[in-house]
Amino acid sequence: MAKEFDYVHERDVLGYILYRMGLVSDYLTDRMKKKEFDSTATLYCKFVLTAFSLYRLLPEDDKPRAKTSADVATIASLGRNLIEIFNLFYYLHLDKITGVEREFRLMCSIYHGHQEHHKVGVKMEIDSERLESNKLKLDKHQKAIFSHPFFQNLSKKQQNDMINGKSSTYINRVDITKNYTDNYKLIDALYKVMSNHVHTGVYGLSLTFDDSEYGCDNSRNRKYIANTLYLVNYYAGMMAYSILEQHPEWSDNVPDRDSKLIHQLLERF
Repeated sequence: MAKEFDYVHERDVLGYILYRMGLVSDYLTDRMKKKEFDSTATLYCKFVLTAFSLYRLLPEDDKPRAKTSADVATIASLGRNLIEIFNLFYYLHLDKITGVEREFRLMCSIYHGHQEHHKVGVKMEIDSERLESNKLKLDKHQKAIFSHPFFQNLSKKQQNDMINGKSSTYINRVDITKNYTDNYKLIDALYKVMSNHVHTGVYGLSLTFDDSEYGCDNSRNRKYIANTLYLVNYYAGMMAYSILEQHPEWSDNVPDRDSKLIHQLLERF
């Protein structure tokens, strides 16, 4: 039997976690104004800002209100975006790997960023000098990746995908989920349902044109949103708890008891 989630409960859980994450994000924002780029803090703050955007779209009342909005597709889109942020955060900062591999992952992420920048420049037909400058940066980073000691640990396909810009990572979303919960099959199933609200495939379109007045506030659409919120709460909780554990100095203004409560919330996953 498919598991069902209570919309009001999931909404309130997200609000609880976000309040605590927001306290840390405020501290990090002030910190980043005074220091150089910090990818850990940047990804954390990006996650919090995106989650607040999602939270502001949620229906507020405990009961559905007729002829008001319940923007299922946008909430699902932001949910997917949050998972992508968390996966990159895990890949670069949380995964238990050697310092050599972590250095390699950061290097490949920077290389991929330069690749995307160059591709956009080509399509936008920017001036040739800037394109040449971008190409020189790409060549420099590519040589560094080829010569890095960890590069040979990748399969040929992983090497080609990395160099050709097809992917900036070599572990996938499901593998990351398996590292955090034994319940990864449910997490993966909810992800697929959420993704169908984003895409315009046949199944996604069937959800849009059913009898639930898709996009309006009613009990069926709240169930759709509750599924997404359960998933978002999992990733928000993991993001919040990992920061509280790894960077306690960032959380001086978050009471210790809140760390324990967030951990208790995660036990349901």
